[in-house]
Amino acid sequence: MVAPGQAGALATLQIWKLLDHVFPKLILPPGQLLFIAHDLSMVRFLSDTTGVMKNGKLVEMAPTKELFENPQHPYTQSLLSAIHIPDPLEERKRRLIEYEEPQSLGEGWKELSACHCVRI
Repeated sequence: MVAPGQAGALATLQIWKLLDHVFPKLILPPGQLLFIAHDLSMVRFLSDTTGVMKNGKLVEMAPTKELFENPQHPYTQSLLSAIHIPDPLEERKRRLIEYEEPQSLGEGWKELSACHCVRI
């Protein structure tokens, strides 16, 4: 399933309804679904493993729970800080992390744990 652009603009409820309708019809083995989205709040609930791309290059990949709890790449941290919080009082306290583009993305990888890798 590819869900860029217009699907990113759908309300969360609409996406859940769509998935509820589509998933039962898919006959794929586990791990055979590629979900591409701009809305990381949805990715959190749909993916076992999450990869974050910047300018067409993978910058971080980890089990979804670990990536959301312990993002290591500055771009991942910036994206996660932009997720809206549904509680208005908490949303006011939320601070965006600005991402400063380096000259170039590194070509090396650092393995932080068994399945958590980040581009250095």
